[in-house]
Amino acid sequence: MLAVQVHRYAGHAFKEMPCHAGWMLREAVDADVKSFDIKTVANAFDLNGTGAYCVPLVVDLRRSRMLLTDLYMAGKAFHNTVEGSYGNVSKACRAIARFTETRPTLSDLAVRHAAARGARLTGEREAAELTFGVTGCDYNAGDVGRILSELL
Repeated sequence: MLAVQVHRYAGHAFKEMPCHAGWMLREAVDADVKSFDIKTVANAFDLNGTGAYCVPLVVDLRRSRMLLTDLYMAGKAFHNTVEGSYGNVSKACRAIARFTETRPTLSDLAVRHAAARGARLTGEREAAELTFGVTGCDYNAGDVGRILSELL
């Protein structure tokens, strides 16, 4: 696991100032290339938590996948360091990895609820009494609050 960390070393919390993080993709890196070039930003996101540092994502190197965590960690108001946060981040990443192996997907939830109701699964939207999907469904993947309160 590779944990991406963004630290605030002193001053205001992330949510109290315009704060962004992300990564750039480049063909080559050398002394002739600027350290920041907006044209090479592949992905950027806002940081808006109150923690001393953020672990916005974890890269699972074994499975070649990225886990978005948006995790804000507590710490001192000043002098936060990567070395000082190693133990906490390591524990959090292990817990996140275990969580991703045990949590149901939206598809799992749909199948389980259909089985519990004695329903028949269909791939035809018009034939469905209850729909699961990304948008325009009874249960949309982005409506996490509703899914957590009604399906889990």
